[in-house]
Amino acid sequence: MGTAASAADEWIELYNTSTYAVNLDGWTLQGGDNNTPNIALNGSIAASGFFLLERTDDTTVSDIAADQIYTGDLVNTGESLTLRNAANAVIDTANANGGAWPAGDNATKASMERISPLEPDSGANWTTHAGIIRNGLDANGDPLNGTPKARNAATFPPDPGNADLQVSKTGLSTASAGATITYTLNISNNGQRLAVSPRVTDTLPTGIVFVNSNPAPVLTTGQIMVWNLDDLESGAGRQITLTGTVVPSAPTTLVNTLVARTATTESTYLNNTALWTTTLTNVLINAVLFDGWAPLDTDEAVQIHNLS
Repeated sequence: MGTAASAADEWIELYNTSTYAVNLDGWTLQGGDNNTPNIALNGSIAASGFFLLERTDDTTVSDIAADQIYTGDLVNTGESLTLRNAANAVIDTANANGGAWPAGDNATKASMERISPLEPDSGANWTTHAGIIRNGLDANGDPLNGTPKARNAATFPPDPGNADLQVSKTGLSTASAGATITYTLNISNNGQRLAVSPRVTDTLPTGIVFVNSNPAPVLTTGQIMVWNLDDLESGAGRQITLTGTVVPSAPTTLVNTLVARTATTESTYLNNTALWTTTLTNVLINAVLFDGWAPLDTDEAVQIHNLS
């Protein structure tokens, strides 16, 4: 499957569920398709840490360094992966029956991710990355449909004692060309731990031109605005107001997307994204002549104006 940049750019991630580092020297990760790939692991994986393997070179996930490079491809139609320790004991599997992959999407290059790290390998414990919460860039610098070196977007149940960013937003439900729309972005930490350096990204839909915001974004790239917030204590929140203008060529439906992330592990990532939809009403009753051109005149008129 690979990534959108290259079908050969495959990656595999290991996760350490224990509270201590694990030495991987002598461990193996082996595929079920003629034992390919056949990876002799080396190095160590930190407590509650991730270990990223990238195929052939370190450009598969271009902005994150691989922990190990391997060779050998994974079969798109499905195969098994078996992780063994230095004593050759089976520690874990992925798709142990060797049939079709239970999740993942070759069309969108969405990764197959484990839902609960505490549950064994089964078809029900794997899901396809939803494409909302992402981490890492492909070889072309585009976002991956996965979360290498970060918690899986679908992982549950929520871990106690973690941060938990939640976002919401409001704006106009309807508008017309030339109108000014002010969005209110709300970011709160519902978790029990400090949310360190929250990063907020808002993507304006095509058809809205950015005017200003309070506070001002630290980065503006096209339709994308980015804010780096101060740390959020448990129960604390921040609000951002963002104003834009609807251009005449705007599409009928405008969807604004808000995403927040923190450097702190979160209980869940399912509430880190919020959408707001505005529908344009570009055809208006613009003028009404209700009494004719002269007294008692029956020549009445209504004007309808297309603002788009």
